[in-house]
Amino acid sequence: MNCTIPGPNIKVLSKLINALSKIGDDVYVEAKKDYLSLKSVNMTTTAYCTVHLRDTFFSSYEVSQIDLQCRIPVKGMLSVFKSFSHKDKKMEFCKIELEEDPVKIVFRFKYKHDVMVVRALFLSDGEAVNIVYNKDNNTSYLGATAQLFGQVLCNFQLHDDDMSLDVTSQRALIRNYITGDTAVTKGVRSQITLMAGEFSSFKITRDTNITFSLKPFRAAVSLAETTTLGMLLNFDAPGRPALIEVKNPTFEVNFVIATLKSNDVPSTLTSSAVPIMNDVNWEDFTDPMDLPEKENGDVITRSPESTHSTKIRRIFGRCYEDTFHPQMADLGEVLAPDSDPDTD
Repeated sequence: MNCTIPGPNIKVLSKLINALSKIGDDVYVEAKKDYLSLKSVNMTTTAYCTVHLRDTFFSSYEVSQIDLQCRIPVKGMLSVFKSFSHKDKKMEFCKIELEEDPVKIVFRFKYKHDVMVVRALFLSDGEAVNIVYNKDNNTSYLGATAQLFGQVLCNFQLHDDDMSLDVTSQRALIRNYITGDTAVTKGVRSQITLMAGEFSSFKITRDTNITFSLKPFRAAVSLAETTTLGMLLNFDAPGRPALIEVKNPTFEVNFVIATLKSNDVPSTLTSSAVPIMNDVNWEDFTDPMDLPEKENGDVITRSPESTHSTKIRRIFGRCYEDTFHPQMADLGEVLAPDSDPDTD
């Protein structure tokens, strides 16, 4: 593999790698005939990001070994493309070469005045990470600028983990998803309503409510803002994966995010480590949903009472009881007459 990236696109590649770092710990590189693919997946396989760099992204693109596959730690990629302060403004090109014995990938950054910075990363053996997913199966989508989705994120707290999207043919209602055990202690319920006219593209085939993780959504919004590109959110039904697209003529980025099958279980309850699956068929998640019926009014539903609050009431139950009951004394019977007034 031998390719050259022009100076303006080096900063773009740095932003793309930063987006991949927010999904997983490794970057899977696949060199194809007409594009270079960078992929990342989280440990629980609930979020997936792929970057396709077309041959037009490079000033020169040559691949001698088709279907080249390797794995690179994302921290190493971040260190290669970290900021070089004033040098960034004078960068001319970056040449990427694959060397053998030992197997490593070499990045040569060329600056003005013939200044050359060389960095190398040793490669790890890694199989291809393939996600079988067809975005044409999504019947609904929302498209808008990154600024609009950024304003939506401003309504959420930093500790919010999930987002609920309730859409109809006229509007989209976006809420933060809070579980019952945190609703009273630290939960802040947020809600924003966007009408169909506020989106650049809006198509809803049926009323739908989906809930998904905010972390990959934040990564997609951040990437769209830094590259000044629009976003397209594709979805179908609860339990089916949602797809976020950010693209331009030279590259395309897809974020695939799992959605909840039920409102009873949050998507963030995945503390146990799960091995990365090399082949995940997202089309297998077609089980019907059993969701309770609810109105589409713009009213935030009340969260269940916190179990912590229930425990406090049980321990200090006497403090919540009435201290005086009228039945304890018969006020109708005079037990002692009034004393005579003092007479001179």
